[in-house]
Amino acid sequence: MIKQLINPEIFHHIYAIATQECLRTIPESLLNSSKDEWINKIQLVLGENFSLINSRTLMATNLLIFVSKTVINLISNIESDLVSNGLGNLFGNKGATAISFYIGGTSLLFVSLHLAGNFI
Repeated sequence: MIKQLINPEIFHHIYAIATQECLRTIPESLLNSSKDEWINKIQLVLGENFSLINSRTLMATNLLIFVSKTVINLISNIESDLVSNGLGNLFGNKGATAISFYIGGTSLLFVSLHLAGNFI
């Protein structure tokens, strides 16, 4: 299934992959938020020429950044953060994850968010 979403025959230097409730529901993610299985599956599809430079998880919301080893030496200033805005702005069933970095002289920011319907 991952190969249907990520076609390794079409080359990109950066893959930013944002998911929600992938492999686990929100209640399941409360007890176990690890995304190692998902990361390993994506790494298998992308192959050894890509490295995970950062990942950030907020319960069932996840953001992964993979970069081609051909440009990895251009990556700097990797930062990440998350914001919970579920119940009392503490519970992570709603909110956002973000990862930023520079590639050469260009700054990039990737955000994955899961908000309640009344925010739309």
